Amino acid sequence: MVAPPGDFRAVHVTPQQALRDLDKAYANVLAGRAGYPSPRKKGVNGAFRFQGREIEVKRLNGKWSAARLPKIGWVKFHDTRLLRGKTLN
Repeated sequence: MVAPPGDFRAVHVTPQQALRDLDKAYANVLAGRAGYPSPRKKGVNGAFRFQGREIEVKRLNGKWSAARLPKIGWVKFHDTRLLRGKTLN
């Protein structure tokens, strides 16, 4: 899911996941599998992740669904394909 432009509350919600991603990126650098990670830039990539136990997804109609995210609330999104299985991230 992508945070809407100007919605910076999402940045403060998941610092643990961001630190896990950074740790994994530097582990890949030290192992020689990748180059150094580039810093995030405002407005370029607003993606963030939640742990699956914290979100709830409900189907609104044939094309739209909504996800309840902690500290943000219900966020509508367009279904491009069916969500199968259990939502993890």
